[in-house]
Amino acid sequence: MISVLVVDDNLELSGIIAKYLSMQKDIEVCGVCYDGKRAVDLVREVRPDLLLLDLGLPLLDGLEVLDALRGELPKVLVITAFSRQDILQRAMQKGASYCLVKPFYLSVL
Repeated sequence: MISVLVVDDNLELSGIIAKYLSMQKDIEVCGVCYDGKRAVDLVREVRPDLLLLDLGLPLLDGLEVLDALRGELPKVLVITAFSRQDILQRAMQKGASYCLVKPFYLSVL
């Protein structure tokens, strides 16, 4: 079973993603949160296998979350509306395994 933490400040989208993933065999959504500070706390608390992380978050943005969790990161899939190559490269340099630009089809997850 793969545990996934969904972090996105868009409540509707994060709910849709969590619901979709919950319906998949071998995936367990272990949490959903909407800001970077809570994301850092939850990663440390629940130790997910995968972090789905938006970059545009309140309190701490996604890049700051990656910095805060350096050395403690699970696999990270960045999901973001930012399509600037320099921002996506920074996310990868800070520990993201892959970046997926919104909008995307849920089946791509």
